[in-house]
Amino acid sequence: MKNEDLYRQWRHSRRQLATSPNFCLQVMDSVARRTGRDAPPKPVPIPLVERVSVRPWARAAAIAVAALIGIGRILLTLHVLLFA
Repeated sequence: MKNEDLYRQWRHSRRQLATSPNFCLQVMDSVARRTGRDAPPKPVPIPLVERVSVRPWARAAAIAVAALIGIGRILLTLHVLLFA
């Protein structure tokens, strides 16, 4: 017997699986019960830009980091241009 024949027999046997008429409703009800009651509420994510713009210390830290990155980029460019 070829592999294709075995596969066809397997498919045919799987199609004969008996389920109740309201099987889909039972599955959807169980999913709704699990996700509805048991799941804790998910926290609402706050974008990083809003966090930084609200807190003064975070705004100052962001400005300082950006300034350091800018100065580092200028120094790296000068190093490449002068010593390359």
